[in-house]
Amino acid sequence: MFFLTFHFLDAYFIFTNHAMSMSRPRKYCFVSEHMSVINMMIHLRLLSYICVSDAKFLLRFLRFKKYHIPLAQEALERYLLLRQTFGVAFNCLDITIPMMEELTNLGYIFACPKRDKNGRRVIVTRPGVFDLDKFTNGDMCRIHGIAYETLMEDEENQIRGFVHFADGQGVGFAYLTLFTIKEAVRIVKNGEKSMASTFIHQ
Repeated sequence: MFFLTFHFLDAYFIFTNHAMSMSRPRKYCFVSEHMSVINMMIHLRLLSYICVSDAKFLLRFLRFKKYHIPLAQEALERYLLLRQTFGVAFNCLDITIPMMEELTNLGYIFACPKRDKNGRRVIVTRPGVFDLDKFTNGDMCRIHGIAYETLMEDEENQIRGFVHFADGQGVGFAYLTLFTIKEAVRIVKNGEKSMASTFIHQ
């Protein structure tokens, strides 16, 4: 049995989608049914990664896709693929690790205390302070994992989403060597499609 915490926007999406389903093929259903469907998908689709299946975790994907089951399933699968491919970003998520503490103190990535006009949390990234002679791409993956996994625990963030602001000052061609083209595409593609985000670059 799931014990769920609902936001007023959850109720809006649930009842809006349920009303839509009355006149369309049944793609939408109530939350209890959503949770059962995705739980069943976790067990039956033979995903090789052992997935966390608590309600709060699954709700982040349902909220991201406005309770549309097929899209939520796709978002979950992309998230799991990201975890499998870049496991370093999700293992040992400890902010007290010296490299992580130093990147935090440098202001490499941080969340602004105030939200934007749409209630979204603003995440600022400053790659120019990332010293290529000191840090590795594994360090970069891990600090992002710490930031995003922490922020996604907040249900308000799950519902409202994020705005990403990247400050490109100090970034040069050498940064292109951190990841292969294939790795970079996979990170961006699966990252964008597994959480509600808007990207702003400067």
